[in-house]
Parts: sequence; structure tokens; C-alpha cells
Amino acid sequence: MVTGAAIGPSSPSSRKECGSSKITNTAGSCKSKGHLWAGTAAAVTISTLLIISGSAPPTVAFPAGMKSAPSAGSKPGPKEPRELRELRDPHSFEALVHEPEKGQPGQQLPLLLYLHGAGEQAGGLRDILSEGATGTPPVELAKGSALSILADRFVVVAPHTSRGWRPEAVGKFLDFLLDSSSSGLQLDPRRLYITGHSMGGAGALMAAAATRRFAAVVPVAPSGAPKPADLRGIPVWAFHGRNDIIVPSQVSEQLLEALRRSEPSDDARLTLYDDAPAPVGWPDYLGHASTIPAYAMPELYDWLLSHQLPNAAPKDRDLSGDT
Repeated sequence: MVTGAAIGPSSPSSRKECGSSKITNTAGSCKSKGHLWAGTAAAVTISTLLIISGSAPPTVAFPAGMKSAPSAGSKPGPKEPRELRELRDPHSFEALVHEPEKGQPGQQLPLLLYLHGAGEQAGGLRDILSEGATGTPPVELAKGSALSILADRFVVVAPHTSRGWRPEAVGKFLDFLLDSSSSGLQLDPRRLYITGHSMGGAGALMAAAATRRFAAVVPVAPSGAPKPADLRGIPVWAFHGRNDIIVPSQVSEQLLEALRRSEPSDDARLTLYDDAPAPVGWPDYLGHASTIPAYAMPELYDWLLSHQLPNAAPKDRDLSGDT
């Protein structure tokens, strides 16, 4: 089981993107090289360690040319709060669901599956919408402040767990969602995307690697990851705060460096924030709330929609362990 600390964000953070680089930094200017330290990166308990080790830090080039991230309010979202309906699969999870209002009857829509962090584990389904999770897709949709591209283009499903995110359980839940007679959803099996924060970020990576059924994965401050080889061929865009003391950014840095080395042609990206905010109600120095600047980027959703599986994804392979 993947475990870790996770809560949500409070305010936007600036960053700089260095051209077409697969690594983005948030400093005032792009550096010729950025060090990705390979030391211990564990302030939380995680089940899988990344496979970069040794005392010498690898380096990654940052090409010239940058653009600023948009602010959270740069693209208008829904004018009114939206009620998220509840959905329950008796064999896996209960969830909150958002469906675009402008969808055509029978139209298959892309899915964004959001996995919450450990901070929402102890409560019930509606705790996914707690103040501490501000900035996450379900919270911003419920408030009516989500970006229009998210609200109008994606079916967003946010399941709740009290036992961590097991890949086999996520796979079963995906089967349920794709069965329109059970879920009531019309989903495009070629455009299935998964994201999550902290524990949920780790869970998203694990599920993407184990099931091979997601067209792209977006981990935000993930508390762990599978072996990079298991993610080969899956587009990854990770987000993390350099100032995060709940889950150090080395977790994401090491993962993306390993992906870059093992398969340079894969679409693997990392955006780092120098001044990520803290979760609502937490001390400012914690830096664990990189969710709010990440999910406020219209480019993220354009990037997701640019990826799709070539054919309808097969059911997940035989996965060991209970659900």
C-alpha cells in the first residue's frame, strides 16, 4: 500500500518554464544546469523507492526561453457552484462525479480520475471537498471556480478511500466507470487520465503503471512512485514545490530524471515551484500545496487531451493483493 501525507493548497505560485524542456524550474531565470539530488527523499512512508542512488547528483540542462504560468483566475470557470453527484461501486469505491453540462447525448467524453491525499482518508466522501484540499479539481468544480476547459471538457471522478490507493482496486473502479449501464457515464476509453496529490499522486503513478489503461498521468507532490521502467511509454507531467517539507521534491525530481535517462523520447515533464503555498490552515513554510498552481494551468488540460490510447484499453492485467 502506498501511504503518505497529503492535503490541498491555498494560493497561486509563480514559476518559469524553460522552453520545450522536460524539466521546468521556478527561478527568475533559466539556468544552464540544474542539480537533481539523489539522496534520501523520504519524510513520509512509501512502499516503493525510486531507483536512483549514490552521492553525486545528476544534472539536467535547462534550455533558454521561458513563459510564465497563468494565474488561477486567467481563464473564467463556471459562474455558479456545481453540485457533484455521488456514485458508488460496491466492489471498490464511492466517488463524487462532475459531468459537463454541454455534453451531447451519447457523446463519449474524456475522464479525469482524481485521487485524494492522506489528509482526506480519515473522513467520508464529502471530506474530499474539505478546505484543506482547496485547488484540487473536485473542490474547484464544486465552488464554481474551476477552469472552463476542465469544467466543460472532462468528466471528473473523485473516489474516496480510507485504506490507501491499491492499483487493483483502481482498476476495478475503472471497469465500473466504463460500464455505462452501471455508472451512467459515457466515457471515451482512449482518453482516460489519472491525477492525484501526495498519497494520491503516488497512487496515480502506481495505477497508471499497473493497469496500462491511462493515456497520461499527472502526479502532484507524489509521495512515492513505481520503478521508472514500469512507466515507460506513459506520458507523465509531475508538479512539486521545491519548498515542500511534507514530501520532498526529490521524489519527483529523481523519478523524472530516471524517466529521461531510460526513455528520452517519452513525454515526461516536471514543473517545480520555488514558493509553493501551504495547505489552508497550515504554516506557510510547509509548501505542500502545489495543487493550486498546477491545476490552474490551462496548458495542463490541453496537454492531457493531446494524448490518447491508440485503441480501447484492455482490462488490467492480473494484479496480486486484496482490494
